[in-house]
Amino acid sequence: MVPIPLPTLEEFAVWLKTQPNPKRYDVTIEDMPDTPWSRLPRTTIDTRLKEFAQRITICLDKYPYDDKELDHIEKAAQSVSQVKRSPAMQVAFVGSQAAGKSKLLCSLFSLDGVSPTGTSGKACTSTAIRYKNYAEGKDGPTKFHGQTRFLKTKKLEAMFKELCRNYYYFHHAEEDSEDEDDPESEEAPDQSKLEALKDTAEDILVALWGSKQSFLESWSPSVFKSGAFVRLCQLKFKEAIDFANVDSDSIAYMMGNDQHQLLGQMIRFMSQVEGEKCLWPLVDHVIISFYSQWLEQGLECIDSPGFGDSNRQRARHADEIRDSVQVEVIVCNTTRIESDEMFLQQARTAINLHGAENVRLVATYIDIIDDNQKGQNECEPYSTINRLLEETREMLASLDDEDDVEQIVKRNLLEKYEKYLDRCVKRHMIAERAERLTKAIGDKLQGRSAGILPPIIHTSPEVYMEWLEKPKFTFKDQPALSVEETGIPQLRRELLALVAPQNMQDYESHVFVTAPAVIEKIIRTVRVDIHEGGFVTIADAFEVVGQKFMVPWKTGVMKVFQDMSEKSMKKLRADIPALQNRINMKVEEWCKLNFAAFNRAMKGKGALPNGKSYAKAPQSGRNLDKELSDILTPGISKWANTHASFMAHMEEVFCKAIDQLHRRVINELDDAGGNMVTVEKAKVKWHNDKNSYPEKIKTDMMVLVTDIQRLTKRASDWAVMKDGRENNLVGSITNEWYDDIHDAAPKLKPPVPGRKQKKVYEKPGRFQFQKNRMKSHFSGSKVQFVEHAFQKLQAKVDRDTGALVDKHFERINDILSEFAEHLRGRKMLDYQISEHGRAIRADLKELLPHLQDELHQIQSLFPRRVKEEDGASPSKFANYADLNVDDATFPEIYDRVMKMKKPAQAPKRSTKRDDDPKTKRMRIEQS
Repeated sequence: MVPIPLPTLEEFAVWLKTQPNPKRYDVTIEDMPDTPWSRLPRTTIDTRLKEFAQRITICLDKYPYDDKELDHIEKAAQSVSQVKRSPAMQVAFVGSQAAGKSKLLCSLFSLDGVSPTGTSGKACTSTAIRYKNYAEGKDGPTKFHGQTRFLKTKKLEAMFKELCRNYYYFHHAEEDSEDEDDPESEEAPDQSKLEALKDTAEDILVALWGSKQSFLESWSPSVFKSGAFVRLCQLKFKEAIDFANVDSDSIAYMMGNDQHQLLGQMIRFMSQVEGEKCLWPLVDHVIISFYSQWLEQGLECIDSPGFGDSNRQRARHADEIRDSVQVEVIVCNTTRIESDEMFLQQARTAINLHGAENVRLVATYIDIIDDNQKGQNECEPYSTINRLLEETREMLASLDDEDDVEQIVKRNLLEKYEKYLDRCVKRHMIAERAERLTKAIGDKLQGRSAGILPPIIHTSPEVYMEWLEKPKFTFKDQPALSVEETGIPQLRRELLALVAPQNMQDYESHVFVTAPAVIEKIIRTVRVDIHEGGFVTIADAFEVVGQKFMVPWKTGVMKVFQDMSEKSMKKLRADIPALQNRINMKVEEWCKLNFAAFNRAMKGKGALPNGKSYAKAPQSGRNLDKELSDILTPGISKWANTHASFMAHMEEVFCKAIDQLHRRVINELDDAGGNMVTVEKAKVKWHNDKNSYPEKIKTDMMVLVTDIQRLTKRASDWAVMKDGRENNLVGSITNEWYDDIHDAAPKLKPPVPGRKQKKVYEKPGRFQFQKNRMKSHFSGSKVQFVEHAFQKLQAKVDRDTGALVDKHFERINDILSEFAEHLRGRKMLDYQISEHGRAIRADLKELLPHLQDELHQIQSLFPRRVKEEDGASPSKFANYADLNVDDATFPEIYDRVMKMKKPAQAPKRSTKRDDDPKTKRMRIEQS
């Protein structure tokens, strides 16, 4: 904790004279985090890249458009003028409702009103707001653009079913309680939770109909039970989005001159607004785009829905958003952060999902201090501050109320000193609490194992925004905390530091790869002697590699991953009967719940709240999906470990396959029929270049291996419900089953005329009928639950693996196409060069040394280590000309590597008995 200076009154008077009145905080001059990216003179580099490209385009002025080479150079030069940036790093701000996420984002952008906050009663409750940079606003008037994307049909249908059921069972539960076999519940259901579910359902359904009266006119229990009301909801949704003026992709577009004007148009897509038809429950996410110097750095911020949503479909949707981002900022109110178990759980989930280095923890209200606590602490420095405050107030009380100039000056000084001391108390209490909370939260997250923990940032968005309100502040009315003490600049630096390496890599790639490629194109264009006819032959021969090798290679890779998947699941086959038996026992246990508890569990999609009497069940409530996941966990762990063992040596397998590709390329080049000089030039370009093509392919294959390993871990976490996530394997199966079980009922016996009586079902009665339906789902079908769950897990992994393989092999094809394009760029021209074309080539040739010098100067602006890494180390494939590689398929290579890596088994001991007593005695003695 930084010590806060406590000057005497005399020292304060001297110090005060040196302090100018603070001005409004200028966020545009805020320092970036100290990284190689922040030290890079980007403005100079951008300017010189544009000048570099402009020199070429000026030289190409009015070139003949049928001159393919010059046209190619002109397009390449245009691409140099602007650095191609990677997709923005997505940062999700996650926290419970009223945690301060929206206010935090407003302060992060230094724009009040860019996100709806709870202060107006219009806080966003279930809509993700994505904030993106709008680059076109940098040099002109800033416009704010908005997009609203609605949920997909399948998610909407599931959400409507859940909402209608919650509404029905709150208002019409008594209609289902008149069953003959409905024993009296020993405790009433938790009315507050039922009412919360009903309120959520009513809010959304009323929003869909436009008014409560219109909704109630359409609603009836019989329409709901027939399934027609859910279909009516879908029709209403289509009417609603027509009202919202959306395009064919269900996207509505808006624009405003400032954030307030845009938000005024979009607020009904984010929260409930009195008197307006609001569609926020049906929205997948909202995009707000505007120019921001922070978003321009490559950030996309997401104000995610507050966790704790009572609608499980919305909760799962929020989980999906978190799965897709790279960084999470977990937000909590300072006053609750130490004891908020939900905050700690979400922090652990984020650390497990993204790693501690990609998680930041934020407390949002550090400035909230109870005034009654200020004078209660008697330890230092509070005792000294309190003494000085008391002395100051006594001196103020002793002053006369005369308008004497000396008295006025002294009173003014004393009042400022009193204000300063009061701020000292508050600042010290804030710093002390922040230090204590940081340690306490760190201890809770650390547990017993030592590891990296995400930083905890203590912020005050309210105080930060105060610094932006007035042009100037007097000493008395300036905020108690400095801008830096609000924590907002620190949070910005943390996020910018995370995206800095990606930005640096984009610039390095552009200046050291893209720009030199343009110069190489110019060299090939102006040197007539390298337009050799042999290159077209070599290019044709090289394309054969793609036909003969790449397609079978990809097929082999897919076969290996498919075999790996099958073998991993095969390891579980012997365990399935035992696991299914445990599932059956668990289902029998559920069937012993009383009728009320059983039905509440089915209504809650497997979530049974705390209660007094759940038969033999624990009184603290239960989660049926979690109980099933716990049973499956040993099997899932076995599958994950087996899959990991099969992946252990995959990098080596890919290296051998790339060796094979390299050898085949060399063989094709040797047999291409070109002259020796031409063939050798092609070989040098293939594997002796600074950034050789085999090295590029190897790098991409190593990333593929890492992606597959990460995919498997995420699938395992998804399957075992790690961190209690709503989006999980068991829930994806049981969600519809629970609905079906709850709604299941045998036929009703005809009522006795003239007598009022409870519903009488045909045997076996409704409750037994439901229990039979449950047993049928979990164990009576052809594919029992455990088998079904493992098949679903395998299908998900296979599908995601296939998508990754397609993605990476597409990149490899691009790499090979780049090499083929290089070869074809050196072919003999198939058209006559005009005189104007020759003149331009002569000008380009004269310009070439200047371009090379200019590019060298631009490269010199980068840190030295970048230039050294760019090509100092020789290619690992430089000496692969003598590789002894056969024509084995990828699966065959994989099998060879796995056999070599398998530890040798100890020889089995002979089981033959030795009847010679002497021999037996010698064996015993030796043992």
